[in-house]
Amino acid sequence: VKEDIAPAIMDAFVFDGKTWAMPFLANFQLFFYNIDMIKKAGFDAAPKTLEEMVEQMEAIKAKGICKYPWTDSWNQKEGLTCEYVWLTGAFGGDTFDKDAKPIFATGPGLKALEFMVMLLDKELASPKSLTN
Repeated sequence: VKEDIAPAIMDAFVFDGKTWAMPFLANFQLFFYNIDMIKKAGFDAAPKTLEEMVEQMEAIKAKGICKYPWTDSWNQKEGLTCEYVWLTGAFGGDTFDKDAKPIFATGPGLKALEFMVMLLDKELASPKSLTN
């Protein structure tokens, strides 16, 4: 059965070379963008980095194309947690250190939290992201 599971998923269940659990469900994140809005804002393609994404969202907002270029569902079940984990990874980190101690408020974990707060502070994310 293990060989039928993608290594990227299976690796999450291995610690010190030993498999401690098996996944029963694989989840994935989707990212949708509106290429028409991106082009109206003066860009040729969808963003490839978080920095490019913020630049494009700021332009979309500044040009009045869309009031809130980012929307989310952080209030839904594990929505906020999933978003935080993938953003932590996008900033080059993990949520636990090699000794399985949480490292939420340092390095990439802190950058992920700051990024989410920035989306709200700059009004790039809809405030309904907190209640949806």
